[in-house]
Amino acid sequence: MRVLHTADWHLGKKLGRFERYAEMGQFVNWLVEICEQRSVDLVLIAGDLFDTPSPPNHAVSLATEALQRLTGLGAQVVAIAGNHDSADYFENLNRFSELHGVHLVGRPRGPQQGGILRVQTRSGPAAVACCPYLREHAVVDFFAESGERHGAYKQRLGAVMSALDRGLADYPDCVRLLMGHLATDGAVLSLSGSGREPRGERTLTIGNAYVVSGQQLPQVAQYTALGHIHAAQRVPAPGLARYAGSPLALDFGERKDRKQVVLIDVAPDRSAAVEPIDVPPGRRLRSVSGNWDELVARREEFGGDYLSLTVTGADAPRALLQRAAETFPRLVRAHPVAAGGQSQEPGHRIDRDWTEIYAEYVRSSVGGEPPQPLLEEFRRVYATVTNASD
Repeated sequence: MRVLHTADWHLGKKLGRFERYAEMGQFVNWLVEICEQRSVDLVLIAGDLFDTPSPPNHAVSLATEALQRLTGLGAQVVAIAGNHDSADYFENLNRFSELHGVHLVGRPRGPQQGGILRVQTRSGPAAVACCPYLREHAVVDFFAESGERHGAYKQRLGAVMSALDRGLADYPDCVRLLMGHLATDGAVLSLSGSGREPRGERTLTIGNAYVVSGQQLPQVAQYTALGHIHAAQRVPAPGLARYAGSPLALDFGERKDRKQVVLIDVAPDRSAAVEPIDVPPGRRLRSVSGNWDELVARREEFGGDYLSLTVTGADAPRALLQRAAETFPRLVRAHPVAAGGQSQEPGHRIDRDWTEIYAEYVRSSVGGEPPQPLLEEFRRVYATVTNASD
C-alpha cells in the first residue's frame, strides 16, 4: 500500500495582509499530480487543514476541491482536526464526506468508540488510529501550577496514544497506521530560523509546554503520521514517526525550511519504507536589513517576494514605515533601528494578526502567557464575527 502523509495546510491563513490562496492552489495541483504519478492509495492529513475554526469560504472551497480531486484518483483520505480546526465542523461534515472516501475525525476517542478507522483502499485494508488535537481545557486544571498542568496533559495524551496503539493489534490483516496532531518533546519548530523571528528555531521541552515524550509514541503502528510542528523531521520514538510539516513557509522563521510531504510504502507483514518528497517552494520570504537608500536600490531584486525589513539609521520611524509600505508592494513588516543600533519602537507589522495583538494585551494586562484555550476562543469568535461581516 502506498500512503501519502501531509499536514498543517492552514487554509485561510494570511501572511500579514496577504492572502495565500494562489500558492496553496499551486500546492494542491502539485499534490494531486504526485498522488496520480505515484498511485497513492491513502492520503493522511494530520491536522490544521484550516487556520481558524470558522474558515472563510475561499478556504472551504479550496479544501473541498483538493479532497474531491484526491478521491477522484481513487485514493481514500483520512483527516483529523488540529488545534486550529473545529472538531464540531469535522464531525458534522464527516456524515456526508465519508460516503465519498473522505474520513474526517474531530475528537480523540478510544479504539472501541471510533478511534480506529478500518479504511478499504484499492490495495487492501488500512487501520488508521486517529488522535485529533486534545484540547488542554478538556484535561487540565488551569488554576493548578504550570508543572502540574503540563504533567497532567502529558499523562492523559500518552494514555490516549497507548490505548490506540494497543487497539491496532486487533487488525493484523491491515496496514497499521496512527495519526496525531500533537507536540513531542525535542521537536524543532523550525530547522532554519534565527530564534528572533516568529516560529524561529527553538526546541520544545517537557515542563514548559503541552507535549508528550517521543517514547510515548506507538510501537504497534507501522508508521505514525504527525502534525502540529511545521518543520518536517523524524521523531525519536520506539517506532517510525515523522512530522510532515507545513507545505508552505507560514512565517519568516520558516523561510529557509525545506517543505515536504512523506510517501510511505507498507504492507501488513512488511516494515514501512519512507520517502520524503520536497514541495516546490511558494513565493519567497525574505528577511533583509540595510539603510533606506540601500533597500530602495535593491527593490528590483526583491521582485514579488514577501519582505521583512530591518531599516537601519532610521530617524522618523512612523513616516518611514508608511513610505516602506508604499515602496515595497509585498512588505509584511518593517522594523526601524537607530544609527546606534537601538530599536526606536517595536517592529511594525502591516495588518498584524489580531490573535497576536490580543495575546500582547493579555500579557501587558495580567502578566504571563495567555492560556492557549483563551487564544483559541478569541480566534474562533473573531473569525465568526469577521466572516459574518463579509
